Amino acid sequence: MKINCHCGATVFDHGAYKAHVIPDLNWDALLDCIDRAVEGGSSASAEARCMAVRKAIGIASRPAWQCRSCGRLYFQDEGSKVRTWSPDDPGVAVRLFDEHEM
Repeated sequence: MKINCHCGATVFDHGAYKAHVIPDLNWDALLDCIDRAVEGGSSASAEARCMAVRKAIGIASRPAWQCRSCGRLYFQDEGSKVRTWSPDDPGVAVRLFDEHEM
């Protein structure tokens, strides 16, 4: 997927252009799912527990993209429509989704 930004740049669907946003309303349930998988509370295999966590992350999060030229953000809403947010400050950081050490 490519997004044609309002500034004329192309926003790509990978790497430093893309992120997954988790609303606070989903945060605790996601952490609970991860806790259950780590603790191994069920008799499910490690692979099944990992897949349950991945599924929960997919349900809890929404994709987002950032234009590296102007900083505009694009979010996919609950209906899978891409919505835009434009920063007020022209000096906004345009590398919000870059990799961080964990």
